[in-house]
Amino acid sequence: MSPDSHSYIAKEALVNGVINGIVNGAFAWYLSAGKVALPVWGASGILVDFVATAAILVFILSVIVLPLQRRKLVKLSMPDAEPPLRFLRYLGWLAPQRDALKALALALIMALLSLPVLWLGFSFAAGEVMGRLDYTLLKSLYTAVVAGAVVPLLILFAMHPVRRVSHS
Repeated sequence: MSPDSHSYIAKEALVNGVINGIVNGAFAWYLSAGKVALPVWGASGILVDFVATAAILVFILSVIVLPLQRRKLVKLSMPDAEPPLRFLRYLGWLAPQRDALKALALALIMALLSLPVLWLGFSFAAGEVMGRLDYTLLKSLYTAVVAGAVVPLLILFAMHPVRRVSHS
């Protein structure tokens, strides 16, 4: 991959991360209005909320960003940009699939990966409840990191040459 591709991916990841962090932080603040403290554990706890947010965020980002990035790559005269070999080695099996299937797979992978990380983080850093401001700031930071991490993958998927087999 060229340095232009690297800087393009970094810029897109940063912009998407910041936007998603702000938007999700605003939603968290609004939805937690009137609550002094939010439970961390249990079916209605913050842990479940964060895992569900990761899955939904990745799914929605995938559905929106994949076709948008394909068009952007053509517009930026980067249609020949190819993802690195290590991407193809680990996620190449998913690249030729439909965008909806990619979105679902990435959402499930993100939920599965984030669950143990969040559980460990909340186990060590949080008690039984979290204040509204702490919840809002943490959710904003978390969604920014998730979006910033998944957007480069989506751009690499957009770079992958998908070959359709026609059935005669």
